[in-house]
Amino acid sequence: MASLVQAEGGRLSDYPKIARVIYNRLARGMPLQLDSTVLYGLNKYGILASDKDLTSPSPYTPTSTRACRPPDRQPGAAAIQAVLHPVAGPGSTS
Repeated sequence: MASLVQAEGGRLSDYPKIARVIYNRLARGMPLQLDSTVLYGLNKYGILASDKDLTSPSPYTPTSTRACRPPDRQPGAAAIQAVLHPVAGPGSTS
């Protein structure tokens, strides 16, 4: 999960918020719907997928019923801390 947070994040201060979004989606059984996973399926890197990217025939597109993720990468300490301590919000116990 920290790999996803890091792939999606720009500023370190956003990491705990991204972690909360992912936790909430997983708790609801939703697809993750992350642009970074869509781009991974297209062998691209980034966080801004185009309309064409989002409708590509890939198991990583937002309409996929699979909760896919990019391969594990070595996340940094900030991403790991964000996963361990996401911001409080809907679905959290904090």
